[in-house]
Amino acid sequence: MKLTRSKSETAREREMWSIIGTRLRIARKAALLSQAAMAQKLGISRARWSMYELGKRPIRMIHLDDAIRITAVDWQFVMQGDERGVAKDVRSRMRQARQLSSVEEDGVGG
Repeated sequence: MKLTRSKSETAREREMWSIIGTRLRIARKAALLSQAAMAQKLGISRARWSMYELGKRPIRMIHLDDAIRITAVDWQFVMQGDERGVAKDVRSRMRQARQLSSVEEDGVGG
């Protein structure tokens, strides 16, 4: 028996992955890493990492765990947006990354 998801469930999943992807982009930029550098550290292609950040592809848990470790953020931030467990210097860089993200698109090497 094949399980199917309703359109609303699928839409909620896409929204969730998009939010997580945005937080991962902020964390990556706060860590001063390009998409290519992050992908290399994770052992995946830059295109795959980009899909994760855009919420176009669900991130594998092994990649999520490694990305959290590499960027020095915590699960609470990635999953809920809670910055309390993030070191003060990283929070400061995250704010700067948010401001940059709102002004410019993530370009080549971005």
